[in-house]
Amino acid sequence: LPTRMAMLAIAALMVSMVFLGYRFASVVNSTSEVAMKKIRAEQLLHREGGSPGQKILHTKVSAVEQKLQDLSDEVSSVTSLLSMNMESAKRKSALEDQVATAREEIMALQHRLDNVTAYAAKVVQEQSQIASDSLQTQYKFFEDSYREAVGGIRRMEAKLAGFVEDSFSRQGSVHRWIVGEEEREGRLLGRSAAAASSQSNNILDLDKIPFNSEMTISWRTECGCTGIGLEAMNLVYPLWKAGVKIWLNKCDNGCDFGMSPELQRMVDAMDKTRPQAKEARSSYYYSSSKSSTPHVYDIVVLHIAYAGICSTKDDRGDGHYIISRSMYEADTIKRSEVERCNSDKINEVWVPTEFNVDTFTSAGVQPSKLFQVGEGIDMYGTWSPEAAKSIEADVMAKLGINGTKAGWNLMSLFKFERRKNWKGLLRAYLTEFNKKDDICFYLKTHEGWEGNPEKWIKQYLRELISEKVINAKQLPCIFLVDSMIDAELLPKFFGEMDAFVLPSHAEGWGLPVLEAMAMELPVAVTDWGGVTQFSSGYSAHDRSHRDEWGRFTGGYAIRVERLEPAFDGNGAGNWAVPSVSHLKSILRHMYEHQMEARESGKLGRQRALRFDRNAVSARVLRNFNEIYEGHIAPKKALQLKKK
Repeated sequence: LPTRMAMLAIAALMVSMVFLGYRFASVVNSTSEVAMKKIRAEQLLHREGGSPGQKILHTKVSAVEQKLQDLSDEVSSVTSLLSMNMESAKRKSALEDQVATAREEIMALQHRLDNVTAYAAKVVQEQSQIASDSLQTQYKFFEDSYREAVGGIRRMEAKLAGFVEDSFSRQGSVHRWIVGEEEREGRLLGRSAAAASSQSNNILDLDKIPFNSEMTISWRTECGCTGIGLEAMNLVYPLWKAGVKIWLNKCDNGCDFGMSPELQRMVDAMDKTRPQAKEARSSYYYSSSKSSTPHVYDIVVLHIAYAGICSTKDDRGDGHYIISRSMYEADTIKRSEVERCNSDKINEVWVPTEFNVDTFTSAGVQPSKLFQVGEGIDMYGTWSPEAAKSIEADVMAKLGINGTKAGWNLMSLFKFERRKNWKGLLRAYLTEFNKKDDICFYLKTHEGWEGNPEKWIKQYLRELISEKVINAKQLPCIFLVDSMIDAELLPKFFGEMDAFVLPSHAEGWGLPVLEAMAMELPVAVTDWGGVTQFSSGYSAHDRSHRDEWGRFTGGYAIRVERLEPAFDGNGAGNWAVPSVSHLKSILRHMYEHQMEARESGKLGRQRALRFDRNAVSARVLRNFNEIYEGHIAPKKALQLKKK
């Protein structure tokens, strides 16, 4: 009881300090000295104690305290598991040392929060003697300390993940962290590449992983500027750079605007070193042609969405071990796809999210074949606010929209198709805002399954106007950006914006959302499907704690009204129908609480750093090592012995 009372006292003192700074910060930007004096007088007289703003701040502080407690509980769980699962005394001792270090770091985080609280108590006691500029300085001190504490929590979560991942053997199936069965319904945690790291000092993890120099890998993916192709290149690039003998398939048509210079250099170098000089080129999405004398690779990865889930169309019979990289946006897959995944032609199925682990398993795919491997992007050299600022080119001018920005700028980016719920997005924005609002929306899209975006959007707007849903004379600022952007300029475009929104019906992953989080943009995304792997959290536990605006670390989760047949009934399963009314309230809240949204975006980047491509590829390399040492090398040794 005394501990609980002490924690409540700490939270109350922190709230008092933060609230003073919060109210003062809102006045600092005002040019009215009278308004400043009035607000400060209200602060000192405590006239606004218990306001909605104060309650929100109290929730914020309480969340940090709860996170620390959760981390302590998880460390305790790992400690208890060590005695049950570790056979090697030396390995167990090393891991126990790591867990002890984790406990010390959690205590350090708690101590840091206590120091901030003590400082807050001093501020409250001496508030009548504190000048306005000093109060602003103290507010900034708290905000910096708070962000540092939350960042520390994120680092601890990633470190704890690494402890457990490295401690237990690769068992197949879900690869969930072994922290108790109750986690299945609670904090559902997966053995994914996300767990490798959340900080830049772990970028070198890949360089520390030994691998057999004789291991050869062929990674076959889509040609052209497809998201799948770029995903494959980002997974392969760190492996190739580390010296792994890995090759992408040849393509007649490359990607002039979607491929960064470093990826292009990799592709060019691969063409000069691949072991099969006469390999058939892939003319578009995939090639099923076979060479008469194929080079046999140790591992072949089939990463071709257009060929279908677990398709073997590009299997040329030239691999000892076949991995299908597959995903699906809806909540189940077809029976024929299940049969392909379970066939002897496929050794493993790698899916990007826990969502797909569950949907594939429930459909009938053998759990022993399923492994979760996320996606990664270059979080430091490309997708960072600092890197974007160093780009000299004026991306807005290149797109022909220079001089159009408003006080607050919103963006979305997606391939133009019904699955992205572009109608719901437009309806929400155009009915919530009007030309009096200092806002502009940039809809970055390109032609997809539904054809020309401009044609369909104009038709839909005419429908909304004729139905008197919107007033053509009162429309807010909106721009359709359907021209392509060079890969190196895309982060700069994100950097020009203030927030990102994507209310999709379903996502297999949601790469633009991850890119937005990497660029410190607060995101508003559907609270369903694969995107929750790195956004709002894939578990019922997370959803049960949503507030009115669905806030999570990094953005805002759009509520789901119901499920409906996916792809108008033309595909398997169901997908989500996001609430337009909830999306409207989220967009309005972000617009009216821009300081909160900005901080959410900064914390969101810390969340996204777990998916730096080096960390993800480190997990991929560990998987390859285990496959090679467990399946390939023994067979090779046996063959040599027979000879």
